[in-house]
Amino acid sequence: MVEGISPATGVRFIVEGILARRIKNGWTVVARHPNCDNGPVRYTMSQDSSGGFSTIRTNRGQSLANESLIGDTYSRAIFLADVVLTRAKIKCDILSAIMGVTRVDKEEPGLGPDVFGVRYKGSWSEIWPIILCGRTVEVNVRFTADGDGGAYTGIKEENAKLLPAAG
Repeated sequence: MVEGISPATGVRFIVEGILARRIKNGWTVVARHPNCDNGPVRYTMSQDSSGGFSTIRTNRGQSLANESLIGDTYSRAIFLADVVLTRAKIKCDILSAIMGVTRVDKEEPGLGPDVFGVRYKGSWSEIWPIILCGRTVEVNVRFTADGDGGAYTGIKEENAKLLPAAG
């Protein structure tokens, strides 16, 4: 079931595609899948110059970060999760990493509205569960809008937490 559709024409890879005349338009689509965990799943959908559609799953759960911000930040979150596991003497192949169900941790006062998929002012933080070798590290990712449609990101080891092993 589709829960919401909003324009994503401010998202970097959509804008770049439009300028290169490869993409006509882009949207963020939030859906809930029947017979699943009923959590929201967010997609970035684009229409190419010939009229065809493409869809990328952005994340499961809630996030204020768009596809470009998530893509730019994801590898740093995996690296930090690996550091946390290594310090706990758990060896793992980082190529097996997957992102769990994300959630918004905090929206700071002054956070600007979503404008075509981007935010131009304010800060927020999110919890990204990174799952490696059956263990979950919750990585706190802080975003601060840069005023130009992107964001500065902050990921610190002291804000990452290794969850107990599933029993």
